[in-house]
Amino acid sequence: MNPASRVSIKVTLPVLMSLLVLVSFTMLGYITYTRVESAVGTLAVQNLTQVHERIGERLRDFFEVPERMNRINVQIISQGMLDRSKVRAWRPAFYEQLRAFGSVSSILWGDEAGHAIFVSRYPGRTEYVFGIVDADTARSVNEYNLAPDGTMEPQPWIVYPYDPRVRPWYRAAVEAGHSVWSDVYTWVAKKGIDPVLSIAYVTPVFGADRNLQGVMDVEFNLYDIGQFLKRLSIGKSGLAYIIDNNGLLVASSTDAAVLNNWTMERVTATASGNVLIATSAAELADLDAARQSSMTNFHGMLSLGGREMLLMASPFVKPGNLQWRVITVVPEDDFLGEIQEAKHQNAIGAGVAFAVALTLGLAVAMALARPIVRLAEHARRIGTGDLEGEIRLGGAREFLRLSAAINQMTEGLRDRMKLRQSLAMAMEVQQSLLPASTPDIPGLEIAGHSLYCDETGGDYYDYLDVSSAGPDAAVIAIGDVSGHGIAAAMVMASARGILRSRSRDAGSLAALLAHMNEQIAEDSSAGRFMTMLLVMVDRARRVLRWTSAGHQEPFLYDETAGQWIELHGGDPPLGVIPHAEYREHEFHGLYPGHVLLVATDGLWEAPNAEGESFGLHRVKGAVGEHAVLGAQGIRDGIIRRIQAFRGLAVQEDDITFVVVKVTPVAGQETINA
Repeated sequence: MNPASRVSIKVTLPVLMSLLVLVSFTMLGYITYTRVESAVGTLAVQNLTQVHERIGERLRDFFEVPERMNRINVQIISQGMLDRSKVRAWRPAFYEQLRAFGSVSSILWGDEAGHAIFVSRYPGRTEYVFGIVDADTARSVNEYNLAPDGTMEPQPWIVYPYDPRVRPWYRAAVEAGHSVWSDVYTWVAKKGIDPVLSIAYVTPVFGADRNLQGVMDVEFNLYDIGQFLKRLSIGKSGLAYIIDNNGLLVASSTDAAVLNNWTMERVTATASGNVLIATSAAELADLDAARQSSMTNFHGMLSLGGREMLLMASPFVKPGNLQWRVITVVPEDDFLGEIQEAKHQNAIGAGVAFAVALTLGLAVAMALARPIVRLAEHARRIGTGDLEGEIRLGGAREFLRLSAAINQMTEGLRDRMKLRQSLAMAMEVQQSLLPASTPDIPGLEIAGHSLYCDETGGDYYDYLDVSSAGPDAAVIAIGDVSGHGIAAAMVMASARGILRSRSRDAGSLAALLAHMNEQIAEDSSAGRFMTMLLVMVDRARRVLRWTSAGHQEPFLYDETAGQWIELHGGDPPLGVIPHAEYREHEFHGLYPGHVLLVATDGLWEAPNAEGESFGLHRVKGAVGEHAVLGAQGIRDGIIRRIQAFRGLAVQEDDITFVVVKVTPVAGQETINA
């Protein structure tokens, strides 16, 4: 054995590398500080660019919500789901929308008869008010305080004249003839709350004869944008503000006023009480005049009171006449102060460190270069997929052990690659067993989702072709095999084959489950069993039928009433009791607005990082919150909610569910009997 191999690398390498790292760190520090001005300047620009990108994203979020809400509200008004002759009854819908979207401050509706309804949230407050102008209020708005559950006080707290048809938001929609953002305006609150700036997204609603029926309006206070800017970290003492195309302040991260509370006039940035805002706005105005453009990105230095400031501006534009500008101002000292001091302290030792580092680097390179190069080349070949070769490193005994460990690892990788290929093929086969499309049945919107915790799983859902179901009915099967992984997937695939082969000939859902139970009980081993739920949604007969084999009963939500309907009835799981009898249960009175959810227990038992389960109350809350949307929207809402709840926690069980929403059909009854 080479005598050098008897010396442990644990002795030689730490000593040499510790010295190398020490001197290299000092050397790199010297190089870094000699270029500090350029590097820190670049870092400062990158930092402010990220701040601007974040502000732009937040502004897009603020503006996207009213646009989305208006589209939804206009759609449900056009479909008759909100009765224009009974606007007072719209209060619960508007209240729930305002609670769901915290960035929105008001939702309003006004029509050509002078009727109006609104639900509003005061800036910086959590309480809500409800206002109504209809035939019973004598062209005056009655404004009520709302309790946390959305109920209003019996008597209005204020009454004042109000005609929506003469309001700026209503006229803006009428004049545009399409959805449009209003100009920024002053929102004067009651109850002694300071006035704030607001902006509204308005949409005119026309009837089939193209006559104007009314205007839908969703607003948000620019106060909330200012609060967001104040929470940003902009250097140590920097600030951010937003102006419109007329140079008027929209919001800022400071306490500088954007509105004169005496005259109710907006404040121009160049006349702001904040010196940094006023100076930077004037400097930027001069630059814009020289460039003959204000809607471009810009960054540069500004001198103020002997201090250098980094100034950055970027545009924010919405279709129409909305042209804002985001501006940040940060003292250069915020980035350079401490680094400049460290630069002077380390400059002397950097020269000596360079020479020492070079000498030690050569010594270490001579001792380690050859085996490390060979090791790197071998690792590269492994990375490209070449797992057949072996490596034999000489030198220190740790290199010999490393060679053996790498060769053993390569052998293990070969086996794991074969196993992963097998699992990938199994996953592909199992995924192909799930339905590729949903049934196209007028009046029924259907959306399903399945996510396995392993490559393969034991959850299953399907849409069946059952002889007893008419053309206006959908039959849904959902099941859960005990456990998960390959064994559960095999049981699930077997159950699917039995179910599909028998579904056309089965006389009823109960008979179909009874046949499956006999087959699974006969073939099941190792104590495996399966729960299953079969549901027939018959829209034409307005009937819901189900048969449960140890599975959770269907969940049924009435969107119109805003409440859940309890459904009960179930029998033993499949494969547990041979010759078990299964019963069929019914619910009559299925109407548009009903939402059906069938799911496996992985949905509500999904834990977060603290071990808390998602729970049925959160499942129902997600359905109720998104019930106004279609089946896909409800499904996506549940997925978003559970992903946010789980965070980084590992998924421990398969999650499968199907959403069915009953919707109106043209020419048929759409109101619950």
